[in-house]
Amino acid sequence: MSTTINTERLGTLVDRGESVLRSATAARNDLAEKEGDLVQIGRPIAVLVSQTVSGVLKHSPTQRELHDYMASADDGTLEKLGAKRTQIASFRSALARVQRLRESSAALARKAGFWKPYLESLRTLSKKHGIQS
Repeated sequence: MSTTINTERLGTLVDRGESVLRSATAARNDLAEKEGDLVQIGRPIAVLVSQTVSGVLKHSPTQRELHDYMASADDGTLEKLGAKRTQIASFRSALARVQRLRESSAALARKAGFWKPYLESLRTLSKKHGIQS
C-alpha cells in the first residue's frame, strides 16, 4: 500500500514546530533577562530586609526567599525597614512582569515539549521524501 505525502502540509508543520521551539527559547531568554532586572531593582530593598528574613529563617536567605518576603510584606512594613515607596512600587511592578513571564514561558515550554519529538519525526520524514522546508 502506498502512502501519499502532502508535501505542502508537511512543510507547514515543520515550520510551525520550529517556530514554537524558537518562541520557547526566546521566552526563556527574556525571562532570564527580566529576572536579572528584578534582582537589580529589588537589591536596595533586599539589603534592608535580609537581616529580618535571616532572623525568621535562621539561615542566610536566598534571593528567591528575599523576593518572596518582599512580595508578601505590606508596603508599611517595607517602609519601616527603610524602603522608599518608589523602590517598593518598582519592585512590585518588576515582580508582576516576571511572574507573567514565568507563566507564559512555562506554557511555551510545555508546548515545545510536545513539538520537539514530533518535529524530529517530521524532519526525518521530510528528508526521506526530499522536502525542503
